[in-house]
Amino acid sequence: MDLIFSGMIPITKRTNMVPSTQNIRMTEPRKVILEELRRVDTHPTADKVYEIVRRRLPRVSLATVYRNLEWLAQTGLIQKYESAGSQRRYDGNPHSHDHIRCVACGRLDDLVADPLAAVEQRISGKTDYQIVGYRLEYLGICPSCQASSARRMSRDDDDELDTPPAGRTSPAPGFRSTIRTPRGSAPTEEDKHDQREDAGATQQGDQTRV
Repeated sequence: MDLIFSGMIPITKRTNMVPSTQNIRMTEPRKVILEELRRVDTHPTADKVYEIVRRRLPRVSLATVYRNLEWLAQTGLIQKYESAGSQRRYDGNPHSHDHIRCVACGRLDDLVADPLAAVEQRISGKTDYQIVGYRLEYLGICPSCQASSARRMSRDDDDELDTPPAGRTSPAPGFRSTIRTPRGSAPTEEDKHDQREDAGATQQGDQTRV
């Protein structure tokens, strides 16, 4: 995939032709950066690439990583992904493909879909512009954020069930209700227990007065 620059904004031109590293001067940092990028599919930022590369090249600088990422992107060996308001991300897969980004956490994944495969042919006959490429981004909610949202909703539902209705409060620990069973209703076991306790208390009071 060739990257054609217009100012600072890269325009992607789709192609399955990937440059060979045989005729390209590959320094040690470039080689390690390229190898590490092709081992992951998380589309890391330059800072994250720097953390990964330092495990193999402890003395490498962040400026060196930045410079070589840009160089690798310009040669077409990797892809550089830019989105408004977010950091640049880098993709070790140089072949033509689209991306889908989670609007909740920013996660970026590859998406093997090409609905605009013939976009250049369709547009070329409708404008005097020379079509040099296009960019396509899908937006969605990733599985992890979907699961987190479901767990939050479940907790909120549980909290709502545990909350007493407005104007009512739960009885204090050790509190015994004094509400009696209406006349005509059979007393419950709890009522019988309370009646026995009341009778015992009355008898004990009578004995004390004697």
